[in-house]
Amino acid sequence: MGSALFWFDNWTKIGALYFQVPADFGIDEDIHNVNDMVENGMWNVDKMFESLPEGLAHHIVPNIRPPTESSQLDTPFWMLQTRGHFTVKSAWDYVRRRANPRLAYKMICVTPPFSPTPIRA
Repeated sequence: MGSALFWFDNWTKIGALYFQVPADFGIDEDIHNVNDMVENGMWNVDKMFESLPEGLAHHIVPNIRPPTESSQLDTPFWMLQTRGHFTVKSAWDYVRRRANPRLAYKMICVTPPFSPTPIRA
């Protein structure tokens, strides 16, 4: 139904639009949900080209169908699993990539399990 957040959800499958536009690009804060860009079941192409850099608008208009009138909320899809279901394992594997670890993984303090040391008198 287009309830996904226009700027912050990954509804385009290229990442959140907020991070896809240049830093100096003015974001239209009046656009909240994807359905704000739909008029009569079609993309409002003029508004799309006014609100996004031309390359993003050219990607969205022909390649992504506009949301339809429905009472069903949009369903999130976890892009790191082919089934689309979130698992802690898939998130962990993504964060800890062994060949080129992400900064978040480098900041995690991983210690060996606690083993009490006997007190000597």
